[in-house]
Amino acid sequence: MSREEVLNILSDNILKMNKKIQRGQIRDNEKEKIRIQQFKAIVYGCNTFNNILKDEQMDMVLEELESIKRSINKSTAEEIAEDMKVVEDTIRKLNDNEGGN
Repeated sequence: MSREEVLNILSDNILKMNKKIQRGQIRDNEKEKIRIQQFKAIVYGCNTFNNILKDEQMDMVLEELESIKRSINKSTAEEIAEDMKVVEDTIRKLNDNEGGN
């Protein structure tokens, strides 16, 4: 189920409730109390589902972020290693030039 499907369920139920209210179709108070309880249960279920979906999506975003961090750290480590090689080569050349003089 997607957020769009949850929204459709809520929209359909809200429209049904609104039509009954506007048309004055509330005849049996006990039945209406049950219908309201059912509506509340639907809203609660949709809300719970939406929260679970949001948590799952947040977990996916966090996993992507960690992957990006690892990628950046790896790239940074590789760049540092390359820079260190350049520094070591420069030091070696300087030492060779001093030894040759």
